Amino acid sequence: MPFCAYLFHAGVDWMWESTAVTVLALSMMAVAIAAAGTPLEKRPSVARVRVPMAIAALLVVLIQIPGLVSTTSARDSQKLFNRGQFQAALGRATDAIDAQPWASSPYVQRALVEEAMSRLPAAQVDLDRAIATRAHQLPAAAPAVPRGRRGGRREAGAHRLPARQGAAPGVGVLRAARAVTPTTLT
Repeated sequence: MPFCAYLFHAGVDWMWESTAVTVLALSMMAVAIAAAGTPLEKRPSVARVRVPMAIAALLVVLIQIPGLVSTTSARDSQKLFNRGQFQAALGRATDAIDAQPWASSPYVQRALVEEAMSRLPAAQVDLDRAIATRAHQLPAAAPAVPRGRRGGRREAGAHRLPARQGAAPGVGVLRAARAVTPTTLT
């Protein structure tokens, strides 16, 4: 009950800024929790609880590593691209794909770099992979097949944007990549 009083007063007053009052309240709460707990001899062994928890925590960390590496590599690729270092940007985008091949954003990044390097067929392949990867991540209610302008289904491979009259083949890659935003990729 005293801790509830502390929480109430901390909510309406600035008493939580006083270190001594907060330490006292937290200490008393720890004593109350310890007194209400089960006796030490009735608790399960420490190893039976802590080892599985440590393994679970390690698995959570390991699951996060590919996404972190991929995001870092993609950001490095963007920085290098903005500096005009296209070859290095291509390498970092490839590193992002190697770290997280199931994500679509690294493919989009590499397609943008390849398009800037005039490697249009490779850029189109990467953009197709980004679209295919994204299609696998859509919810079940979303249509898996792209729809045309009139709502009908397109033929396989028809999702490529047509090149403008007089434009070089593959120019649609950049327009399609610009339409893909980070919010559409996650």
